[in-house]
Amino acid sequence: MSALPKDIEGRANGPDRAALCRNNGAALMCAKLAPYRAAATDLGFTLLMRDCSDASQGSRRCVDTFVHPSGIWLDLVGNLDAALSFGPILAKFRSWTIDDAELVEVATVAATPLWRTRALQKAVALLERLFDPEVRTHPLRSASDLEAELARHQSILRRDGLTPLIAAGDPMNQRSRWQQIVRSRLQLVAPP
Repeated sequence: MSALPKDIEGRANGPDRAALCRNNGAALMCAKLAPYRAAATDLGFTLLMRDCSDASQGSRRCVDTFVHPSGIWLDLVGNLDAALSFGPILAKFRSWTIDDAELVEVATVAATPLWRTRALQKAVALLERLFDPEVRTHPLRSASDLEAELARHQSILRRDGLTPLIAAGDPMNQRSRWQQIVRSRLQLVAPP
């Protein structure tokens, strides 16, 4: 059974693949993210925003942004290239909290498997050794894995004694302000 909408499915192997991506990329990504979106809703998340935009060289990037009543945010990210090949689906769980009188962001990521060359596998393995095992990217084999990833994010917050901030008023505006505050502290000044 195909994850593509019926009106697009028959044309997906035709000569106009790039045009299909450009014209129907949002519909294709919506179909691909649908089971993940349903799983997130079942876990109590509320969809706040869907942003499908052009990335580069005819590819499309779609981000569904959710918020949980506990203050945990979820970004479901999907990519579709001009050849109608799906990239990995990312589930980014984020929380903003106060730690030592500073606003901090706690983030965990899960991703669907992606074929990698041996050299790339070694490079990723080397980079992941730099991170605490709890915050490394975990595999996302199916939409049902979102529940385990939410539990992992919550366990990190509990372990560190952190409580997520709840957005007041316009949640997307509040999130943007939190991101700007955290990023402004993390900006590095290049050496002269």
